Amino acid sequence: MLRTKNEILRKRKPNREALERIKKDIITARSGTKQTIEDLVIKEIKNKHKDWLKNSALDTSQIDPSYNVLITDSSIESPFIINSQLIRIIRAQTRSFQSKEARAKAIYNWIEQNIEYGKIKPNTYVNSKEVLSYKRGICAEMAFLYIAMTRSIGLKSNFVSVDRDNSNKKVNHACAVVETERGLVFVDPAYHTYDIKHRRYRIWKDKTIMDTFGKLRRK
Repeated sequence: MLRTKNEILRKRKPNREALERIKKDIITARSGTKQTIEDLVIKEIKNKHKDWLKNSALDTSQIDPSYNVLITDSSIESPFIINSQLIRIIRAQTRSFQSKEARAKAIYNWIEQNIEYGKIKPNTYVNSKEVLSYKRGICAEMAFLYIAMTRSIGLKSNFVSVDRDNSNKKVNHACAVVETERGLVFVDPAYHTYDIKHRRYRIWKDKTIMDTFGKLRRK
């Protein structure tokens, strides 16, 4: 037997906003739709579940399946570290954008506005979490942060070593590359440029950068 509206609402104990939505839907149902009160309550529960996923610490379903999600202690050295602060930032900066390009640019804009160029520790690199904490980093470290942020919202990105920059100057430099709808876009926070056109570069696999990063951190 179909339960009454009051019985269902007492069991769910919805908040005021949810209750108002249900009441409006009940009015609609009574005006001629085929939805039952139970259907409307189930719909509300599903909406609340979506809100919970949106606000959870990390929705790993957004991460590209070509990446592995590892939970390790501090004995494992990685340049790409995420934490709750990073997740909150990327969620706030990208929630209103749908395209890969728009989200990639939004993350670059945040780094441009919040991270300054500068060395944190001599003779070594710091990881993305440390860059975020100090609000500072050199070219490679800014790239670590950008890569960690973009990968966390489902974008594919990699570390790039640069031998000749966009002015064809010989350099020992680093940036990031991200995959968007229009192909690969090179992103260089240290040069203050999104979609930069470096002349000679090499896109590194994670194993290469992890090995190099680990050796420097162990010195």
